[in-house]
Amino acid sequence: MRTTHPRRALDWVLSLVIAFSGATMGSRALAQQVPTDAEIRSIIKTRVDSGLARGIVVGVLQDGQRRFIAYGTAGPGRAPLDEHTLFEIGSISKTFSGVLLADAVVRGEAKIDEPVAALLPTGMVVPSREGREITLEELATHTSGLPRLPDNMTPASAQDPYADYDARHRFVISTIYQLPFTGNAFKEGWQIGGIVQAQTGNPLNVVTNVTTFNGVVNTLRPDLIGSLNMIGDPNQWFSNGVCNPSIAGSCTASSVFAIPVAADGTTYHFGNLPRNAVQGPGFRNVDLSITKNTSMGGGRRVQLRIEAFNLFDTVNYGQPNRIAVPGGTIFGVITNTRTPTGDSGSARQVQFAAKYLF
Repeated sequence: MRTTHPRRALDWVLSLVIAFSGATMGSRALAQQVPTDAEIRSIIKTRVDSGLARGIVVGVLQDGQRRFIAYGTAGPGRAPLDEHTLFEIGSISKTFSGVLLADAVVRGEAKIDEPVAALLPTGMVVPSREGREITLEELATHTSGLPRLPDNMTPASAQDPYADYDARHRFVISTIYQLPFTGNAFKEGWQIGGIVQAQTGNPLNVVTNVTTFNGVVNTLRPDLIGSLNMIGDPNQWFSNGVCNPSIAGSCTASSVFAIPVAADGTTYHFGNLPRNAVQGPGFRNVDLSITKNTSMGGGRRVQLRIEAFNLFDTVNYGQPNRIAVPGGTIFGVITNTRTPTGDSGSARQVQFAAKYLF
């Protein structure tokens, strides 16, 4: 789905689509009574007015007829919400999954009360809930009790959990071209493939190592007291002067960041530096493959292949050090590449392969 509004313009807009096809083969979830338009409007009005969403559109399909109920706005200066309003795909895809499950139940291809574990490969473990297995119905209705985010993901804002992974601009093109040469076994069967990737940098959340204020290391952001400039040198990615206001003479005209503490050295506060104020290095990579297929007759063929990863040996830097420490020597300095040596996107790698197919 393509949107015409800026990213995050509808961060708080939620879209709902409710599909009903009447009673079906004993499925109690699909045979529930459809709420009236007034009841639906009351429900979505409560969510919007409480700040859980900026606007909601509900679509109802019943007895072959469609109708829409909307409440809220898409943002200042935007058209009123209706059935044509464009939304981010994330929340809508959840509804699509529920509709697909409903259709599978109608066609007898799935059971709404079937345990999820029974559908997964052997060895995969699904947590239980209240001593019983989680079912497809509970997944579709978001009542399974499973966590919204992975256990090892602790975003600074639960309302925007993926902000730390944002890449504002990303370009990828993947191509395979069969060369149109004919005439003999040497000319025929050549194929060229390539993948080109380019993206801007990921956000970097600058913090201090102060634990006195909140008891958690590397979470308290500093104060911004100078001009924060992006330099772009791995030896100093951004202006990185750090001072401590509780030490006389520590803060000078060259200071950019300050530990969030008063002059008495005991009173700390939240720093005024915004979250993700710095953008790290971008990423560029070109992969190339050349393949030669030679027919041996009788359905047999030989394939020779050469593949180059990071063809131009582009250096893709990792994130700079983000811990602001007065007098520190590595704050703002990049000491590693984006991926470990040997992984995709690191130093150039070339490999040869031969395959006999029969």
